[in-house]
Amino acid sequence: MDTHNDSSFGALLRHLRSAAGLTQEALAERAQLSIRGIKYLEHDDRKPYGDTVRRLAEALGLDADTRASFESAARHGASAAAEDSQHGSDFPMPPHLANGLIGREMAIAALRELLGSNAVRLVSLT
Repeated sequence: MDTHNDSSFGALLRHLRSAAGLTQEALAERAQLSIRGIKYLEHDDRKPYGDTVRRLAEALGLDADTRASFESAARHGASAAAEDSQHGSDFPMPPHLANGLIGREMAIAALRELLGSNAVRLVSLT
């Protein structure tokens, strides 16, 4: 399957989903994601997390070359978002905290590691 030339992750996801003959609903079910999440991603309203990209690639049945292009498009968009929010992560992180977390460097590092892994899908902070 060839990849689309549009530079946005959302356009590439839409193209690959259509080429696979899947509706947003069918892709969401296969990837175990919400339909709303698929819609947001296809409209570039949200940047994808690493686990989401892996789930989508598997659900779409992408070959190695297409998967590499798909993951690269996701990282490119996510890296731009990370630069905007002054985070060095490859995937989106929580928004910059105005008041900071003084003395919480280890907790922040653990949070970044959790969000970048397949270990968790949701982290709640209080």
